[in-house]
Amino acid sequence: MADEPEGLGTVLLVEDEPIVALVAQQVLEEHGFQVTVAPHGEAALSHARSAFTENEVPSDFVLAMIDVGLPDISGVLVAHQIRSMAPSLPIIIASGHAADELEQEFQGFETLTLLGKPYDGTSLQNALRTMGFAVRNLD
Repeated sequence: MADEPEGLGTVLLVEDEPIVALVAQQVLEEHGFQVTVAPHGEAALSHARSAFTENEVPSDFVLAMIDVGLPDISGVLVAHQIRSMAPSLPIIIASGHAADELEQEFQGFETLTLLGKPYDGTSLQNALRTMGFAVRNLD
C-alpha cells in the first residue's frame, strides 16, 4: 500500500522469555511490522528453512531479531545459520552478554547490530533506526 510508512514487513523474533517477546512484539507492531515469534532456536530455523529458498528471502521479511540465550541452541548459531540462508537479511542480536565477544563473533557481518538486554522500547527503536528503518518515537 502506498500510504504505509517505509520499513513495514515481517520480523522473525526469536525470544524464549514470554514477557520480553511480548514487549518486543508490541513495540515492533506499533511501528507497523508484522511479527513471527519463535520461542527457541530450532523453531526459528524451521521457519526460516520453510520461508527462505535458495538464498531468496520473501520480500515481506525485513528483519530477524535473535536473543543469544535460547534454551535449545545458541542464538549465535541461529544468527549464523539464518545469515547463510539469507545473507542480506538485517539481524538484531539481543543479549545481556559481553558486547566485545559478540562484536568479535559477528565481525564482518553487514546489516547486523547488537542490542543490550535488558532493553526498552526506546533502545529497540534506536536499534531499528541503526538498521535503517524509519521509525517514529512512541513516547
